[in-house]
Amino acid sequence: MRCCFILLGMLPAMMLQFLLASGSCDAYAQSVQGINQKDARGRKQGFWKKIEQGSVKYEGNFVDDKPVGEFKYYYPGGVLKAKTYFTGTNDLSRTVTFHRNGKMMARGNYRGNLKDSVWVYFNEEEQMVSAIAMKEGKRHGLSRTYYPGGQTDEDLYFASDVKHGEWQQYFPDGTLKLKARYVEGKLQGLMQTFHANGKVMISGTYKDSLKDGIWMYFDENGFAQKKETWAKGFRINEVYLDKKLLEEVRRLDSIKQ
Repeated sequence: MRCCFILLGMLPAMMLQFLLASGSCDAYAQSVQGINQKDARGRKQGFWKKIEQGSVKYEGNFVDDKPVGEFKYYYPGGVLKAKTYFTGTNDLSRTVTFHRNGKMMARGNYRGNLKDSVWVYFNEEEQMVSAIAMKEGKRHGLSRTYYPGGQTDEDLYFASDVKHGEWQQYFPDGTLKLKARYVEGKLQGLMQTFHANGKVMISGTYKDSLKDGIWMYFDENGFAQKKETWAKGFRINEVYLDKKLLEEVRRLDSIKQ
């Protein structure tokens, strides 16, 4: 800082007032020390360290105004927020981000400023929570979420950020919990949910995300309990196939009345 004031004392009064008013003393001192340099065409060259409100925001090297090699980004206060390695080819870069406790938050690639690869996300204990395929900044392909133990929780496919393809959910032991299909953002065709023992719980069809057709409900032993008929999201008929269930429904209805 003493060096900075010596340098400032050598500047014209107008420039001195500007630097003091803008808090640019550190930036000027860095510049004369050989960092934060620009060439005659105004392009960033060499090592740069950007400081905002007294804290380093990022640091890394530029060649002809383009970042090259490893860059580090920081939270206010100096805690590492991210590391990015710029490959210098096709605007591709690899990034790892961090929680404030230092644990990894996410990792994946950028192409330009857009996420473009499978991005893997972690909680503050560094347990994987999801893996999402990205293309040009949009979800494209498989998006998978995980239980805390690492088992697959849900698989869902996207096309340019729109749900499109198979949708499946799982119990923690890997047994199928739900299966259905999206077509251009809408549920279409058969959907089934399952009991933990693998038996079908509910089976029915969708048309444009509306229930349409026959819906069947089963107990854990596979016995049919109820049948519903739907048309464009409206239930037009309901039949109880299990006498005990029908009696229980009637009992509950009488209590409500």
